[in-house]
Amino acid sequence: MDVLLHETAFCPYDALRQFAERHNAKKAHCGALASFCGIAKRTRTMERGKNIELQSLLLDCYPAMAKICMRDIIEEAQERWQLDATTIQHRIGAIPFGETIVLVAVLSERRNHAFEACRYITDMVKVRPPLWKCEHDTEGKKRWLTTTEQDLRRAEKWSETKIIDPQQNARKNTQRRE
Repeated sequence: MDVLLHETAFCPYDALRQFAERHNAKKAHCGALASFCGIAKRTRTMERGKNIELQSLLLDCYPAMAKICMRDIIEEAQERWQLDATTIQHRIGAIPFGETIVLVAVLSERRNHAFEACRYITDMVKVRPPLWKCEHDTEGKKRWLTTTEQDLRRAEKWSETKIIDPQQNARKNTQRRE
């Protein structure tokens, strides 16, 4: 389980390669690597549909608490899916548009577990860690952002999701064929 906070730019491709090399060498049975890379956008659509052009995003946090929260999210994912390795790497500080904000990667024997766990972790990182976001637009205005209703709904759906037992699913498929 890796949780890293970067105060400077990092290359997600290098981080992903290093993660895969470090864990795949030990885990020859891994059959899937799923990842998500979030990038600072140049524009954001405001409530009334107006687009604003951004210069940068500032992410501040209490590092120790943010890391604990992200580790908790990974542990929850490990309880739900069969995972071999996970990483969350998040930028803090001033982030110019086009640079990486977050990288989530998951190694698993099964692709479904990797995909679902990656989506779960990504959705939870969006709403749970104590990260404070302030966007700076090209007109010199700054706005502190709050968690969106859409992000909250997405995270809430995971509490309704049932875990599919692969053996139970195989038995159902066998019974249907008979």
